[in-house]
Amino acid sequence: MSVAFPDKPAFPPAAAAQRTYRRVAIRYPVEAEVSYRLLDQGSLAELRRGTAVNLSRCGVRFKADCALPLGAGIEVMLAWPNRLNVTTVVELKLKGRTVRTDGNHVAVQFEHCAFVTRPDN
Repeated sequence: MSVAFPDKPAFPPAAAAQRTYRRVAIRYPVEAEVSYRLLDQGSLAELRRGTAVNLSRCGVRFKADCALPLGAGIEVMLAWPNRLNVTTVVELKLKGRTVRTDGNHVAVQFEHCAFVTRPDN
């Protein structure tokens, strides 16, 4: 025998809120230079520039220099604020897909990320 309680929600309020909240990670505001290229256009796609708005463990949101297509494969290089040493720059290299666009604001969900170094130019 089952008993129904019509005046009580099926899920506790906190659980219901977690179910409907689409972001899975805290976003941290950042202001850093990014360079990016669309991967669906081949390895010689034009390298473009933008500015990061926020960063989480799952994705990045940045302002691009033009509107980008939803679902596009993309590589993003985020300038890291600290250097490895005087002559070596650190960047966060991200590969993923555009999951949200609003004009030239783009959200990218990571499929792969790694820190890379390069000599300072």
